[in-house]
This record gives sequence, C-alpha cells and structure tokens, in this order.
Amino acid sequence: MPCLATALGADSTICRRRSWRRRVDQFGLAKRALVGGKHATALRLLTPLAEEGHAPAQTRLGELYRHGQGVARDHDEALSWFRKAADQGDADAQGILGDMFYSGEGVPRDDGKAARWYHQAADQSLLDAQFNLSVMYHNGQGVTQDNIQAHMWANIAGVRGHKKAREIRDVLAKQMTLAQIAEAQKMAQTWMASHSDPVEE
Repeated sequence: MPCLATALGADSTICRRRSWRRRVDQFGLAKRALVGGKHATALRLLTPLAEEGHAPAQTRLGELYRHGQGVARDHDEALSWFRKAADQGDADAQGILGDMFYSGEGVPRDDGKAARWYHQAADQSLLDAQFNLSVMYHNGQGVTQDNIQAHMWANIAGVRGHKKAREIRDVLAKQMTLAQIAEAQKMAQTWMASHSDPVEE
C-alpha cells in the first residue's frame, strides 16, 4: 500500500520512519506473545515481518518451526528462515545454525559448517558461540586444532561471564607454553578492543 505522505508530496523519509515504527511495534507484540506462550499469535505477527526481510523476526519464526510451536514442526522451513536471517548478519540465527550443524539437528552433521557459523556469531559477540568455537578449536572439530585460538575465544567468553569458558581457558593454559598464552591473550585483547569490552590478563 503506498504511503499517503509520499502521495501528497511529502519527504519519503516520513514513510520510512512510519514503516520502521510499525515493524518495531509489531515485533514487540510478537516477543510479548512468545514470552506469554501464545505461539499462534506470535506466528501470525512474525510471518509478515519475516517475509518483509526483518532478520530478528526471521530468526524467531525459524525457532517456531524448529520446535513446532504454533505450527507443525518443520526443520526445512526453520533452516530456510535461519539462513535468511544469518545472511543478513543476525548473530542469533548464525549461532542456531552452528548448533544445528554441530548436532545434526534437521541437517546432516557438518563440523566445518558449524564452525563457520559459530565464527560469524562469535565475531558479533554471541557468548555461547564464542564458547563453542573455543571447544571446536581445542578439539580440532571443523577447524585445524589450535590451542591459541581456543584460549583466545575461551578468554573472551570467560571475561564476558561464561563460567565454562573460564574453566576451559584455565585447562588450556596448562597445556600451553607461556609464549602461546601471551599470544592468545594479545589476540583476545585486540579483538576486545575492537568490540569495546575489557579483557582479562
């Protein structure tokens, strides 16, 4: 439907602001519906937003299909929505795709794809993705085994409050030389400096 303001010759930014505000309001209603367990309502609100390309709505809609909430469970449909959101840079969707490929949930298990999605999400500060990526580097799953990278991601996640990441970092440190630890810490500091977060020494 054309915007009346544009039809009357007004600046098109008015229409864009109204469209943005409508999306924010509708997404807020959808989130409240999800919290209240009203999945069918959330589905109704999220679907048009997702179809318009709203990445957070695409992720939430994917979750509904993934878990069969308010709609029949459908991993293919869930995967489609997660991919659309992830391709737009939605960290939650990227982390979920990492989980799905890591566990083989609804897709063939693929550690390489899991690591790639976790890396994208981790680089956007998704805490669980940072922890998972650390584990994958430590175990050499989907990536070349690298304790320096593992320590770096565990350190970042640990500083940001992930208890298990702190535990893994400390275990890793016992398997590394002082030079390796220093390199991992320097890498973590560089990453954190560019993401506005302090790093533990």
